Amino acid sequence: MHYQFDRSLGKVTQQITRALGQRFVQKCRGKGLSVNAEQWTILSLLFHRGAQTQKEIGLTLYMDKVSVTRTITRLENRGLLIRLVTDSDRRVNQVSLTDLGRGFYLRLEPLAAETIAEALHNFSEEESDYIFTLLERIRSNLIG
Repeated sequence: MHYQFDRSLGKVTQQITRALGQRFVQKCRGKGLSVNAEQWTILSLLFHRGAQTQKEIGLTLYMDKVSVTRTITRLENRGLLIRLVTDSDRRVNQVSLTDLGRGFYLRLEPLAAETIAEALHNFSEEESDYIFTLLERIRSNLIG
């Protein structure tokens, strides 16, 4: 396969990722909710999977250590999550949502769903499912 910039999978997926994040943030601002895309992904991960170490967050979301630490610190300063040192290794922080963080997530979730619905508005349910299947296969090809 010959590389073509205009048909670059990386370019298109990056544009989609950024556009989704920007649309979501705009929706949040319109409701007076302050959050960025990185903060949202961490809040969503913790809501759905429970407490995680900072390392697990970085690995799951493909975020570098500095970005994870910076984002977690900002969310912690807002009272949305808490870092606790694990009993087994005092060098490891377990991160979890506070009650305030869970409530904040629940206010954001409908806006995230609206954003995804807008992105997929002219696709059938079968097409949407197929898009996700294909994207999962691409991801599997790259990370095993």
